[in-house]
Amino acid sequence: MEATARVRQKAGWRSLSERNGRRRKVRPILLSIMPLCFGLILTSCQKETASQADVVAQTVATPTPIAITKSSNSQRHNLKIKVGLDSPSDLKVTTGSSIQAGQVISDRLSSKQQLINQRQSLLFQIQQLQQQQRYQNAAKENELEPLKLAIKTSSLNLQQFRANRRYTNRAYQQLPTLTASELNRETQLEQACLSAQSRLKQAESNLKTARVSDENQTRSLERQMRSLDKQILIAGVTRSPYSGTVKKIKIVGQNDSELIAEITISTETSQTQNTANNDESQIQTSTSSVTNLKPNISLTATRVHDGDTVKAKEGNQEYRIRLACIDAPELKQPLGYKSRDNLLKLISQSNNRISLQIIDTDRYGRKVGLIYSTQGKLLNLQQVESGMAYVYDKYLNNCPQAQLVKQAETIAKQKRSGVWGGNYTPPWEFRHDKTRN
Repeated sequence: MEATARVRQKAGWRSLSERNGRRRKVRPILLSIMPLCFGLILTSCQKETASQADVVAQTVATPTPIAITKSSNSQRHNLKIKVGLDSPSDLKVTTGSSIQAGQVISDRLSSKQQLINQRQSLLFQIQQLQQQQRYQNAAKENELEPLKLAIKTSSLNLQQFRANRRYTNRAYQQLPTLTASELNRETQLEQACLSAQSRLKQAESNLKTARVSDENQTRSLERQMRSLDKQILIAGVTRSPYSGTVKKIKIVGQNDSELIAEITISTETSQTQNTANNDESQIQTSTSSVTNLKPNISLTATRVHDGDTVKAKEGNQEYRIRLACIDAPELKQPLGYKSRDNLLKLISQSNNRISLQIIDTDRYGRKVGLIYSTQGKLLNLQQVESGMAYVYDKYLNNCPQAQLVKQAETIAKQKRSGVWGGNYTPPWEFRHDKTRN
């Protein structure tokens, strides 16, 4: 045992009691050193945190662009429309055909028949009235001939009497008793001539008044005829409120007066959303002019003055509207009436219902704004696309859709549509020249 202990001592082994004693000596030293170590570690951590904060501050101070990704989500919807028919031949679309919003999908003759009968009756009245007017005018013109002959006869009698007088002018003045009978005869002839002229004037005035009255009656009937023509075009016509593809046509019911058809239209709607890398930040691109727009007002168009001016009302409130962003040819210019008729056609496709978005009020008190159809189409843009209006560069800064109308004008120029198909004077130059002259 002693030999083993000596070997272990030489090899560096220590007994348990020696090790415990050494530990008791080292422990106080470690306990005194530990607070100092913790302090050093805490100081170094604070320095590292401060340096990281500086880096973060520098990063925030320098703005970096946010990457934007566009995600397009498209969805297909099956929309159903029920229409009344007299027979399947009233349908104007077939399964699988593509249709646009506002396109006619059915046209019923029975709905128009009463209006057609009224039109035929009105046409017969116009023809009878015109024939009656011709007879009356001919009779009144014949009445003028005897009056003209009476004037000639009385004038001739007066001339003959004066030529065959027995006395001189001096005798008539100095001998009134002797010449009284002849003076009375001359006076009677003069009155007869004046009376014949007066009767002729009155007859001519009556004839003129009758012609004006006849023209007014004819114009009134013609206005009724035009109104009936417009009603005939609209009556019984069903237009599609959607653009898409006709997926299915099915007869779903029938009664004593009509068939009920159900038309299924497949439409596709796309929604484009801008998403940032950071979910909490969303970027919306808009101009100040758009954000300041007032809400849309639903109106009924009552009159189209020209290619960029419309009158509309809702209840007792009437609006005079000047289409923003564009300038159409004046009515006295070439294509002036064509531009007006094109705008009238666009408005009539939505049954004269429009939606107005007011941008400003001009010096004439008109509301300057964007006009949309019931299908959501911007009519200002469609006028430019069809070449029926120019982009009004002078006021383009106030136009929310400036980029779109400029693109539409470029396309119209390439196609040489409307005002771009010839050497026409822009309306603002036409107005300037008219004012100067």
